[in-house]
Amino acid sequence: MCVPLFRAAALSAAFLSLSACSGHSGSSLAQIEAAAVNAPLIHAQPQTLAVHDGDPAMFQVATTGTEPVMYQWQRDGHPIAGATGASYRLPAASLADHGAVFRVVVINEYGAVVSDVGSLSVTSQHGAWAWE
Repeated sequence: MCVPLFRAAALSAAFLSLSACSGHSGSSLAQIEAAAVNAPLIHAQPQTLAVHDGDPAMFQVATTGTEPVMYQWQRDGHPIAGATGASYRLPAASLADHGAVFRVVVINEYGAVVSDVGSLSVTSQHGAWAWE
């Protein structure tokens, strides 16, 4: 059985915990545990996308950081309701979406980071030939 004696978070990117423990024979020993803690870091930024009117568009990021990590996607600087994953999918882009910019805020208890923006270019679907 261990009894916590000292606990300090985020000391030089480490979490330290000191406990006094007693074994089955009644002996005592001190136990120190260290675990890495990291603010979120974005390794792959959202990309600029070009899609046709009616096609889906998906923005995504790749991150690391101490769990749990939370995501909040934004469109033109405003939060998107329910867009709280590592990716955001617009099911059917429209011409009204042309020029919109998307980014994500990634948060954990050790910090936050904002991604670069990915812009959306939407074009109307035209056939390759004038008579199509």
